[in-house]
Amino acid sequence: MLKTIGFAYYVTTFREQKGQLQTLPLQGNMVFTSLHIAEEYDDAYVEDVKEMFRLLKKQDTKIIADISKRTLTKFGLSNVHSLIQLLDIDLVRLDYGFSDEETIAIAKEVPLVVNASTIDVKLIEKLPKGRVYAMHNFYPRKDTGLDVKQLKDMHETLVKHEVKSIAFIPGEKYRGPIFEGLPTLEKHRDMNGYVAALEILWNHYAEYVFVGDIGMNFMDYQLLSDTLDDQVIRIPVVNVHELLKPFINQVFTNRIDSPSKLIRLQESREFASQGAIIEAVNTISRDYGSITIDNKKYLRYSGEIQITKKDFTADERVNVIGNVHPDYLSILECITPGTKLMFVEK
Repeated sequence: MLKTIGFAYYVTTFREQKGQLQTLPLQGNMVFTSLHIAEEYDDAYVEDVKEMFRLLKKQDTKIIADISKRTLTKFGLSNVHSLIQLLDIDLVRLDYGFSDEETIAIAKEVPLVVNASTIDVKLIEKLPKGRVYAMHNFYPRKDTGLDVKQLKDMHETLVKHEVKSIAFIPGEKYRGPIFEGLPTLEKHRDMNGYVAALEILWNHYAEYVFVGDIGMNFMDYQLLSDTLDDQVIRIPVVNVHELLKPFINQVFTNRIDSPSKLIRLQESREFASQGAIIEAVNTISRDYGSITIDNKKYLRYSGEIQITKKDFTADERVNVIGNVHPDYLSILECITPGTKLMFVEK
């Protein structure tokens, strides 16, 4: 089974990306590369591609190669089958220039990746079920990325035809020539990778997420991987008060009846009832992303922990005991009634 998180590698940046082969656990992950970027073509290109594929395969990755007729010419080959055999390609994304007959023949040999934005429904119906994926574009130019509704609508169409989709998020270090991130969704352009990936996967906007730029912060990769494994959203926190420390790395549930402006932790009052009386401390105003605990002045509510999803004024009955890390605030929008979550220190 293919892993949910993938990475993009390119010949021109591979030397810089080699470090990821040691720092990120790539085994079983998908890797995307394009073999028809004219600017990359030079005398050493074919040998550089072979070396890149050899090292990626050594890590047990599954490689998606974006190819065109120009790719075959550059490698001196007459057909896609020969290229697949030469490089041991796992999935093929066909650029312009291939007929429907060629596409159908290739899909019988390896799983096929089509462009999600220009999908041909009639052609999809002729391809083997379960062997077709749709990859969204990434958008280097600012303000040109998709909005959420576009992505949701496209995904609904793809699901009807049993096609799983792949979207891109920006990476830790932006790739040129524009250097402004390579997201599918415009709102993700300057967003933390963990939050961007989680929004897509948690809300079912796509089945797979690829880091389009160079690399992903290891902590963010681990947060995402752990969250997808056990379905408990990790929330990095800062300004941790002594009252919050016992609740770090504990699993909580957002109450089913929580209003949209608050996340109410179902188990918190039960935990707090086992301890000491909660005195009033740090009863300051509560900005978006504040973590609070009700003190003894709130009587039977004493010990309830909440996360604010709007700004609130100060209340002498409510202690502010921490904050969601500013880079991760958008993750709160993924938390709906019934969601499991956990505070982690950043």
